[in-house]
Amino acid sequence: PRSLLEKRRFDRFGKVFYSASDEEPPLPRIWACRGGVYSPLHYDAQDSILIQATGSKFIMLFPPTVLQTLDPVPDGHPLARRCQLDILRRLDCRHESDLPSVVTNSAIETQLLPGDAIWFPSEWAHHTVATSSDISISLSLREVDGHIVGA
Repeated sequence: PRSLLEKRRFDRFGKVFYSASDEEPPLPRIWACRGGVYSPLHYDAQDSILIQATGSKFIMLFPPTVLQTLDPVPDGHPLARRCQLDILRRLDCRHESDLPSVVTNSAIETQLLPGDAIWFPSEWAHHTVATSSDISISLSLREVDGHIVGA
C-alpha cells in the first residue's frame, strides 16, 4: 500500500528517486504475480526501469518504428497506449506467420532473472509474461531541468 512508502526517504539512492518538486519521492510500482500472468502489449509515455527482484519474466520489446503496425489504441481512449495486435499469437509458433514480418523481425526478446534490470524507453512497445511466481519493481523516469527524476 501507498502508506508503506509515503513517509520513506530515499536519500541514499540520489536525485533519481525524487520528484520534480523534491517534496516527496515518487512511488515505485511493485508487481507480484504467479507464473503465466502477463501484461498486454503496450507502450509508456515516459522512460521506465523494471527491476526483477525474485522469479523470472519473459519480455518482448518493439521499437517505435513499428508502433503503428502494432495497432495502438487511439489517444483519448481509456485504453490509450495499449496495442491491439494479438502478440500472444507470436508466442505460439503455429501462428507466427499470421504476424507482419516487420513485427517478427523487429522483436527483441529477453528473460529477466533476479537482480536483472531493463530500461524501457518511451514509446517502445513491450509485452511481459511472468515465467514463475515473481516480484518486480518499476519506476517511471523523465527529465526535468537536466535531471532525471521519477515521474
